[in-house]
Amino acid sequence: MLLNINKFRHNRGICIASSMLLVILISSCCSDMRRPTLVEENGIVVRVTTLSSGQLSVKLRNVTKSPIIMDEGDLPWKWRYSMWIKAFEDDAIGSSLEERLPIADPPVIKKPIILAPGLEVQGAIDLSRRFPELENLLTHQNVIIFWSYSPVLKGSNKKPHFFGSLMIPRTTRDSKLNTPSVETVTIDSP
Repeated sequence: MLLNINKFRHNRGICIASSMLLVILISSCCSDMRRPTLVEENGIVVRVTTLSSGQLSVKLRNVTKSPIIMDEGDLPWKWRYSMWIKAFEDDAIGSSLEERLPIADPPVIKKPIILAPGLEVQGAIDLSRRFPELENLLTHQNVIIFWSYSPVLKGSNKKPHFFGSLMIPRTTRDSKLNTPSVETVTIDSP
């Protein structure tokens, strides 16, 4: 019996430590939400914000002096699985929101798009469709979004990897979805 109690205490300690680590990770990611970082080698800046309509706005900008070519299906808003997005309640245990995962094959026709130097393209991802409980949850609690995006660039042997997080604040009676702070994080994979 003593062995089982010690095992329970050990597992409980691991759960508490894991929860504390998650809270530290979330707060450190969300505390830097306003500091943009550029991907210098591949010359793409990704900017992610939320819109008042419950959508995630994603902007891609070419900051190089030469064009960047990629398939249209690699744009985050064109294909359901081109950008990884997870949503969590801003509570003590960081409960994840149930995600609707429809079958969505990658685009068959590869239509190239060219991002000319200085050009910015923008699209939106409907978070309410991905996370059905989002609007209801936002009436009483903040939601934290983590995202990751790795486009395939034509003519480049490197694949940039962008990731970050942002917080959607709970709504008030007078608004549907508030516009939270802008968040931009870009990391270039070696």
